[in-house]
Amino acid sequence: MHDTVKVPAQLPPVGGLHALRPTTRHDFTPDGFSEAPVVVARIGDTVLAGVQAELNAGTGLALKAASPFPATCVVTMVNGAAKYMADAGSYDRITYEAMNSRYGKGAAETVAARLAETLRSLRAPADTPSHDRWG
Repeated sequence: MHDTVKVPAQLPPVGGLHALRPTTRHDFTPDGFSEAPVVVARIGDTVLAGVQAELNAGTGLALKAASPFPATCVVTMVNGAAKYMADAGSYDRITYEAMNSRYGKGAAETVAARLAETLRSLRAPADTPSHDRWG
């Protein structure tokens, strides 16, 4: 499955990437919305959930926890690269990943929710393995 998810966008950092420094204040400037590509591939009881952006570990673990599949691999930088897609907490903590992202606060959670919904739709109740099936 290939799809896109509409997510909040933000302007790139003023002065470019090299101007970013640790700080306790940063103005995240909204820039409308952007389309984030997502990909899902299922092979039996294994599923690959992929995004073009680089997710942080927390978002990947949340997506794996929400998956109904026993083996869920979250893959980033699929079909290109789109920099960082930081979780909402990273914007509150003003992390490098949040400052250096074209995606706005909430984008990672929106993408993870769409992927989790897609994974649940792929896992029909009749699809659940039983002990009899495996003998």
